[in-house]
Amino acid sequence: MTEQAQHGIRGVREEMVHAAVALLDEHGPDALQTRKVSGAAGTSTMSVYTHFGGMRELIAAVAEEGLRQFDAALAVAPTTDPVADLLVVGAAYRRYAIERPHMYRLMFGSTSAHGIKAPALDVLTLTVVEIEQHHPSFAHVVRAVHRSMLAGRITVGSTGDGDARTRWSFPSPPSSGR
Repeated sequence: MTEQAQHGIRGVREEMVHAAVALLDEHGPDALQTRKVSGAAGTSTMSVYTHFGGMRELIAAVAEEGLRQFDAALAVAPTTDPVADLLVVGAAYRRYAIERPHMYRLMFGSTSAHGIKAPALDVLTLTVVEIEQHHPSFAHVVRAVHRSMLAGRITVGSTGDGDARTRWSFPSPPSSGR
């Protein structure tokens, strides 16, 4: 296959993912249908099957793109105050969840649109090294916590640990329809 043909295939794939992301953000997971995505991308419905194998694979690619965008949203330049940096990363995390609730649910729900297992759930069973290598968006949070611990600003065994464990969860996007 020529380089130009490979670029054309990548271009169609990228355009379809871009169109599906836009449909998801604007209309929710019900908009992730073969005809709607191919129409928004300006391709035939067959393109979904040619380039992805089907809607499940396209939606998995959308979730991966969401994780890439999530990584970019959490990328903040570190300062000399690791706790402030952790708060900034946490605020960016929450802002993404609130501003992109459909994408957030696709990435973090136990089961996403069309029954696809959400890719982010796998992260909870990984080591720090594996997170750094394979899930850079989560590595932002891990690094911020680690820096705060090294600075002695977050400690294990403090009286607030029980409350923190009780309250800790991934922030949920608002349930109001968007």
